[in-house]
Amino acid sequence: WTHCRADGTPFAAEVSLNRVNLGGAPYVQGIIRDVTERKRADRAMALGNERMRFLTEMLDEAPAGVMVSDEGGSLLYANRYAAEMHGYAPDELGSCCLTDFVAPEAQAQMRQHMGEVMDRGESSFDIWHMRKDRSSVHVHVRARKTQWMDRPAVLSVQADLTERERSARALRESEERYRFLAERVADVVWVLDPTTGKCLYVSPSVESLRGYTVEEAMAQPLEASLAPESREVMKRLAYEALEQIASGSQVGILGVHLVHQTRKDGTTVPTEVKMECIRDQATGKPLILGVSRDITERMQAERSRQELQAQLSQAQKMEAIGRLAGGVAHDFNNLLSVILG
Repeated sequence: WTHCRADGTPFAAEVSLNRVNLGGAPYVQGIIRDVTERKRADRAMALGNERMRFLTEMLDEAPAGVMVSDEGGSLLYANRYAAEMHGYAPDELGSCCLTDFVAPEAQAQMRQHMGEVMDRGESSFDIWHMRKDRSSVHVHVRARKTQWMDRPAVLSVQADLTERERSARALRESEERYRFLAERVADVVWVLDPTTGKCLYVSPSVESLRGYTVEEAMAQPLEASLAPESREVMKRLAYEALEQIASGSQVGILGVHLVHQTRKDGTTVPTEVKMECIRDQATGKPLILGVSRDITERMQAERSRQELQAQLSQAQKMEAIGRLAGGVAHDFNNLLSVILG
């Protein structure tokens, strides 16, 4: 019921009515209790339960393991991801402790980090956990003090490092294979930052091509590595690549170009340069990947071929002239014989 106080303000009341006899006459006894605080507490509890339900539903959808334990390590809550990551069904975790999920060889490390949480309020670390089937899983843990249902607790957010480590390992292996090939081919492989004009990588074969060590070649600006007639070509290509990237266009192969590069002894060497615009996987920054091939012998062979072709053409011309002259002489002799009788 809702009653009113003397000042007119309403309040929630609980009324109990009892039949009593006083002096042989029947009466009704009424007991009124102010239940405002109890109602408020009930509403707060209902709201708290609703919030907790909403929170746990959200945590169950989180793409990371979430565990809440008391300060002694007994598990108070674990989301679906944490259960699956460790090979358990969610309803199997009720009586577990945090240490049940830690590999035997990592128990001392776990105690150390939990001590840090108690002392400093938080800790972040990588550690080996153990699944239900006793297999190991490497996880990154961020743990900190919190309150859970009005009691001190420790919140642990866990990320499975398996995929990240597999990707990192695959990337390292790919880079090692690429470096192995780049450092053993005669062609010079290089990566240029078009915004600075500096090389970020140059393969060791640059020393046989240009006479510079890798360190010397990487310290050179782009212009210093090019003969004057090739500088504008490279500048234009770098500018076009940056313009297309800035406009959102996909830039791939930049073509094959004849580029004359300078050597340490002051001479130049003709090279065939193949270039492709790529992006740095970590930063997304545009880069130019290039392969330079010494074509000195090819150009010499081409010049020799052209000279031989010219000589052959000249010989063919002389042969034709000889045949023509021979034919004319024969005809002239025949004509002369007729005249002389």
